Amino acid sequence: MDARSPPPFLFLALGVLAGDLLSPLCATPAPLLGLGSVTLLVCALAARRTALPAFFAAGLCLGAAFVARTEPPLDGEPDRVRAVVEGTAQGRDAEVLVTAVARTGAEWSPAFGRLRVRFPGSVPPVGTRFVAGGTSHRFEAFAAPGALTGRWAAARAHVRALLVAKDVIVEGADPAPSPAGRLVHAGLVSAMAGRGGVVPPNEKLLLQRTGTWHLIAVSGLQVGLIAGAAWALARLAVRPVGLVWRYGGLRWPAALAACGAAAAFTWTAGSPPSAVRATIVASAVAIGRAAGVRAGEWEGLALALCGTLLLDPTAADHLGFQLSFAAIGGIVLWSPRVTRWVPLDAPRVVRALAASLGGTLGATLGTLPIVALCFQTLSPLAPLTNLLVGPLLGACATPAAVAGFALAPGLPRAGDFLLTVADTATDLALRVLAPFDVDPWHPAVGPLGAGLLALAVLMPRRPLLAGALLTAALALRWPFPPEDGRLVVQFLAVGQGDAALISFPDGRVWAVDTGPAPDVMVQVLRREGILHLDRVILTHPHPDHDGGLASVLEALDVDELVVPRAPRLSGRGSGPSEVEYSRLLALARRVDFAELPAPATLLHPLLSWTSRAHDPVNDESIVFRLDFGRRRFLFAGDVEADGEAELLQHHAAELHADVLKVPHHGSRTSSSWPFVTAVNPLVAVISCGEQNRFHHPNPAALAHYRGRRVYRTDRDGTIVVSTDGSDLQVDLPDTLPVLLDPDPEPVTPPAPMGERVVRFLLDP
Repeated sequence: MDARSPPPFLFLALGVLAGDLLSPLCATPAPLLGLGSVTLLVCALAARRTALPAFFAAGLCLGAAFVARTEPPLDGEPDRVRAVVEGTAQGRDAEVLVTAVARTGAEWSPAFGRLRVRFPGSVPPVGTRFVAGGTSHRFEAFAAPGALTGRWAAARAHVRALLVAKDVIVEGADPAPSPAGRLVHAGLVSAMAGRGGVVPPNEKLLLQRTGTWHLIAVSGLQVGLIAGAAWALARLAVRPVGLVWRYGGLRWPAALAACGAAAAFTWTAGSPPSAVRATIVASAVAIGRAAGVRAGEWEGLALALCGTLLLDPTAADHLGFQLSFAAIGGIVLWSPRVTRWVPLDAPRVVRALAASLGGTLGATLGTLPIVALCFQTLSPLAPLTNLLVGPLLGACATPAAVAGFALAPGLPRAGDFLLTVADTATDLALRVLAPFDVDPWHPAVGPLGAGLLALAVLMPRRPLLAGALLTAALALRWPFPPEDGRLVVQFLAVGQGDAALISFPDGRVWAVDTGPAPDVMVQVLRREGILHLDRVILTHPHPDHDGGLASVLEALDVDELVVPRAPRLSGRGSGPSEVEYSRLLALARRVDFAELPAPATLLHPLLSWTSRAHDPVNDESIVFRLDFGRRRFLFAGDVEADGEAELLQHHAAELHADVLKVPHHGSRTSSSWPFVTAVNPLVAVISCGEQNRFHHPNPAALAHYRGRRVYRTDRDGTIVVSTDGSDLQVDLPDTLPVLLDPDPEPVTPPAPMGERVVRFLLDP
């Protein structure tokens, strides 16, 4: 069938995917859903080509039935679990089936249900029994602007909590030492074989920046090679039988050999989604060839989609599944538009290069919506680098690594030889890639932009419209730009940490802290089209405030970094965090210690003041007030009792503000009654993570804000407060804006504060 005319069976597969994704909305038991899907499918087959909606409806029921048969979620949030790995791994996370739970210091008690576990290292293979201990929490309902939360995916996977494991004990025999230990690129070769090796950061970064990171994963290329080789060997083995057997059917042994070899290879590699998909397609092609039936690309893709979700209904949420099927769909749609320009009488090498180039471009376009939403990194030289090292990594190193690990226990010499081949091919590929390590592009979109990109990918026969959609998606910002003449302050939902963006009407943008995660702040800025920051203010060097600072300084153009004080490498508070603090200061092109220009007013800390606390870093946070017209915003960092007392002693009359970023996430050691009374805010914003281990905000601190509007990022998501200098507007996700006190009383100008801070400027 022509690749450009999708068959009715594809509508069934799309329905299966939609039913799988929408399954939390359906409470019907699996048997009834299965019966409904069969009924609709019979009706669709009876109506033939006019029943595409019936095919899709049958798929909806079938996809929901796949998910409905999954075990129920585990109740509670245990500290220790005894479980077995059940679901497909995504990074260091995997769904497990719990058999017993225990609290710290208590005995084991029987339990049953699904839980998601984040392993400290690589995820054990499916079926592995283990005991793990750590901390568990519910999935957060909010994410940074433009990002997706994991709560819907958790509901579909029938899990309610995530256990962050600190220690994992695998039950059974002690694992044998890895045969890859002697290799130069042991981590990379282990990762290729699905053994969860730790890839050195420099090697991982090189592969990512050159667009070849996907080549280390087991995919359709390796499965196809294995299945094809098994088919050829089986045909060669049964050829003598054909001399005496005149009744045909000799292709079936070859088909069975191809299916068995592909399945064994995929199982040995840890059953990643891309390999499972390829195994289903290869098996269908082999069986169809044996039966004399040829299936088209869309039939194979649809069959692989249904088969993968049948085996693991939660796979649709995994990036490996999404990238794999999106890449194949892009190849089927866009590759012919490249190869058709090559003359039929062109040399075979030219046609092979054109097919490879078309496949790379198609896969790049197909995965662009996911890449732009989740990664924001795209190598401009990916088509070229994939041509250069694809045979080395995809066709040589990865199959050799998988086979080497499989043979090492029984045939150590053969296993060592294959692992050496994989290591040598990997080393050569990395050397070839080194000259092509250039700065990648950073396409960044939100959910709406990703949808527009997906529409563009689906329009290969209308390239002009596809190009227009692609341009519109990449130019669209999330959220939409604010109105002119307003100051906009975004308190970002970044979990247990602080991060805020201040956008001035004249185009200046300041960042106040960068949250705990390395890349979240950078991704938010890119989605909003912000590539330049006039000022980054680090209130104090703690991981929940500076976790994303290094990424911001490396990825964006930052004019000035403001920090409370130069690092003190001895005395109280010294430690690894101060070494990291020094490294961050070295990244900045210009650094000011505790100096802020108008319209900001620095209130804390004084250069000569030190806290009496055991760890003074919180109390020495930068505290500043931002004035815009008749409105005031106070950013209080993580100051605690000593810091608040110092502020009240020297600046009590200057603390009043309409909006307060509550100090130290609303902890019990901050937000004293005198401090809250002096600030007297209309709006108090608490930045904290949902069900965080510190139990922020503390009820005693919350009591001091009674009668005021209190917003929390763990319950309200990203909080946007804007003003034109007179009114005050609060915007929350999925709610109508709240307009506060449109005509406030004028605020008395503060008294002159005098010179309190000595400015230190480190020249670049």
